[in-house]
Formats: sequence, structure tokens, C-alpha cells
Amino acid sequence: MASELVYYSKSDCPLCEKGHALAVDLAAKHGLNLRCQAIDSDPALVERYALKVPALLYEGILVGWGRLSERALERDFLRAVSESQADRPADAEQPTAESLGEARARYFRETGLPVDGGYSDRWVRLVFAGIPIAFPNTQGRVRAVRIHDLHHALTGYRTDWPGEAEISAWEIATHCRDFFAAWALNLVAMSVGLVVSPARTYRAFIRGRHSENLYGRVYDDALLQLDFEGVRRECGLGRPQPEASLPDRLAFAGASLAAVGSALGVLAPVGFAVAGIVSLLRSSLP
Repeated sequence: MASELVYYSKSDCPLCEKGHALAVDLAAKHGLNLRCQAIDSDPALVERYALKVPALLYEGILVGWGRLSERALERDFLRAVSESQADRPADAEQPTAESLGEARARYFRETGLPVDGGYSDRWVRLVFAGIPIAFPNTQGRVRAVRIHDLHHALTGYRTDWPGEAEISAWEIATHCRDFFAAWALNLVAMSVGLVVSPARTYRAFIRGRHSENLYGRVYDDALLQLDFEGVRRECGLGRPQPEASLPDRLAFAGASLAAVGSALGVLAPVGFAVAGIVSLLRSSLP
């Protein structure tokens, strides 16, 4: 398993959202796994990090906390690497490489998902703005989400709404091929990102323009047994955040228009239905 950065955060934390992008870039630059963990539900983590989030650790060594900056993180990360290497015995056994399937299983554990990722569930349930939403877990969605979850593990994007917007923008930029459910769901999620976290959504899209995804690969046991770090390198995920070119910006503008149009297409029928119900209720009143 490759060395790991651990990013601790909590809900309703503006500094945590800003620091997450820096942590993603640092992990990508140095070819590290990034594990993101919210402290809210763990009393031990709350006691340790409540006044320090966001906190970034490398092999147990605190790299930075609070108001993070790119320059300070890079400097303190290199210091943490030196400390870690100094403490490691020369004849220490090297850890076993993590497979892509093992990385996804770790992602399931960290996010509280079922062992099978919920692929066998009949319905997909989520909450947006306090409103519970449910829709059928179709075969097309399952086909797409099996790859989508691998992408979560590879990129380090989280499963909250800003994180889902990031992974969706990244997948759109890398092209979802014939995974039509991925196109539909990603466009709607990206439209949410344009509202709740536009900067992170933009950065993820630009990152995707210079990456490759797994939608062109056959999903089987052979894929899941591939070396996790090797797949990250093949997908171009070990590089720093690229600079956006003019074609990149134009592509983002086009994808944003498509995302907003898709969201309006989904919300318009719901709006008409709600308006109809309200009209019926009003007409029934004396």
C-alpha cells in the first residue's frame, strides 16, 4: 500500500472545503493515497482534532492544520517525510501493494457503504437540502456506479455533495463513453456543484481534461486485481493540478451549459407536479 495522507474535516467548516483542494493537489503531486475522514461521528477524533480541523497527516505526522496554504503544506510535508524516513528501520519490511479492488473496499468502509456498494439495492436513497430523494437502482446505473466507485478511490473525491460534484465533473471531462446513466447523473450532480462549490467543480473538470478514466475498461476480477498506484499513474492522477488552456475553459463552459440544461430538465417536471398539487389543494379549500 502506498504512503497515505489523511485529511480530517468536519461539517459546516469553510476552511475544510478550501483545504480539501490543497490536500488533493498535494497527494496527486507526490503520488500518495488521500483518505478523507469526517470527525463528527467519532468522539476520539473530535477530542483530538476539534480545534485543529482541517488537519492533514502523513504517516501519523501532522503536516498542517487550520488555515492551510499551498507553500506551507509542501514545506511541512517534506519535513514530515524526512521525519518518517528517519524513524523507519533500514531493514523494515516493505508493505504489500494495494489492489484496485482493495482500495475500493477501503473506500466503502470509510464512507459507510455496504460491502457490495449497495449495487444489489432496489432503490437509491439520498438527501438533498434536507429533502429525501429516492430513484430506482437500474441496471444501467449499477453498470456505471461500479466504475464510478473505483474513480472515487482513485481520485480521492468525497461522497458529500461537493465531492460528488467534483467526481462528476472529472468523469464528464474524461468522457463517460456509452455509460448513459453516468452521463445523466453526472450532469445533474455537476449542476449542483456549480452552485455549492463552483471553484472545486471547475478544478476537478480541468483535472479530468488531463486524465483518463476506466469507462473504457472491462469490469472484471482482472481489473480489480490491478495495482492501485499503477492504475493511478496510468490515469494520469499522480500529476499536479494542470493549468487550464483555452480549450479546457471552453469545454468547461459547454459542459456547464449541458449540466444546467439537464438539471432543469429533471426539475421542471417536479416543479409542474408540485404546482399541480398546490393548485388542487387550493381549489379544494372553501
